[in-house]
Amino acid sequence: MKQLLLTFIALSFFSLQSTGQKTLSLQDCISMALERSLALQEADISIANAEITNRQAKNNRNPNLQGFGGLNTNFGRSIDPTTNEFITSRFTSNNYGLSSNVLLYGGSRLKNAIKQSEIDFNAAREQRRQSEADIALQVATAYLNTLFAMENINVAEAQLKQTQEQLDFISKLIDAGARPKNDKLDILAQISSNESNIILAENNKAISMLQLKQLIRVSPEEEINIIAPNDIDTSVDPDLVNFIEVYELTLRSQPAIKAALLQEESAAYNIKIAKADLLPTLSLGGNLSSAYSNRGFRLDGTEVIAINQTIDFNGTPVVVTTMQEIPVTRDASFFEQIQDNTSFGVGLNLSIPIYNRGLTKSNIQRAELGVKSSQLATARLKENIQILVQQTLADARAAKKALAASNNIVEARKAALDNAIKLFEAGSLNTFDLTNIQTQYDNASLNFLIDKYNYLFAIKVLEFYMGKPFKL
Repeated sequence: MKQLLLTFIALSFFSLQSTGQKTLSLQDCISMALERSLALQEADISIANAEITNRQAKNNRNPNLQGFGGLNTNFGRSIDPTTNEFITSRFTSNNYGLSSNVLLYGGSRLKNAIKQSEIDFNAAREQRRQSEADIALQVATAYLNTLFAMENINVAEAQLKQTQEQLDFISKLIDAGARPKNDKLDILAQISSNESNIILAENNKAISMLQLKQLIRVSPEEEINIIAPNDIDTSVDPDLVNFIEVYELTLRSQPAIKAALLQEESAAYNIKIAKADLLPTLSLGGNLSSAYSNRGFRLDGTEVIAINQTIDFNGTPVVVTTMQEIPVTRDASFFEQIQDNTSFGVGLNLSIPIYNRGLTKSNIQRAELGVKSSQLATARLKENIQILVQQTLADARAAKKALAASNNIVEARKAALDNAIKLFEAGSLNTFDLTNIQTQYDNASLNFLIDKYNYLFAIKVLEFYMGKPFKL
């Protein structure tokens, strides 16, 4: 029993929360533990992260859109970005734009990433379900342990009451002069032993209750009661099930197995994603841009001017006047320049991998090792479960036999004690022999109680591996 308790009872939960004094059933305790569990809160965060990853993987199929802008001041001989002409004076310019890109083909990298993220999301949910089952088992074990402690107190109190009745009987005989005074010394010693057993049982109950409170995360000072059922249901007979049956039920019912198989499948997608780097990628891109300069100008019509030019005509200088049309400019406003300098672009980009220093090959090899590692993890998990199922089934069968033997012993000890009491009352048995026989019965009763709860623990663990819900 101690080994079983050490395996399943967790002592790591401390709480500052408190609830009103309540009488709690097993299902109440399990619900409280699940609701307040920090481990489940961490599992919820893992599920939320997996959901975000899945959503982002789907969004990666969409085009992106980003904007940019810049402010520049130039000195000396520079090119004005609005005119593409050289200018020697200082000027200030701005550039603005939008760009977008979408992957048309990438070796199914995006599709495989989406499938992998969906698998990881389902694996996170299965891992949470396994955490729920583990917590429920811990609570059920602590609950049964507390019930055992409570029943042990009742047995110890009943034994004390019976011994006190014997003391009353022998005291009356001593007062009547039918028995010597020394006859009640052994019974007084037995009473002290019974009282010590009650104290020990109460201490065990306090420890068990503390463990239960820690699991359901209530304050140690909180006073709670638990429901003690008249009879605990044990629907599984360990002699009527075989190992293969229990093992197959465990593999189908335990979320940890489902999570491990999903992690295997997820690891396989890492290979497909890594191999995508061996294939070309084709993307479609587009951009929209414009610019502004404080030296920018705009045409504002034309004007005709007269240009006088002196030429030599047969040695005589002659002034020739010609009329020439020249453009008239003005400073362009910010929005006029943005409109005038707007440009659009669209294009296809093809990237063909040729040599990347063996990086892709290394990534593929790591992914293949990851698949082998996940397969080994699943095999190790199945092996551990196989060992646990074998041990649990063997424990349940052994506990059933021990309970039957203890029942026979306690019945025999009870009959012996009843007979000894009759002989004692008839004066044919001394108090020393009576207390010895009663001690043997007390020990047999305690052993029967221990074997009874050992059997209950073993059956509940067996039912857990068979996928049955916890029920008392």
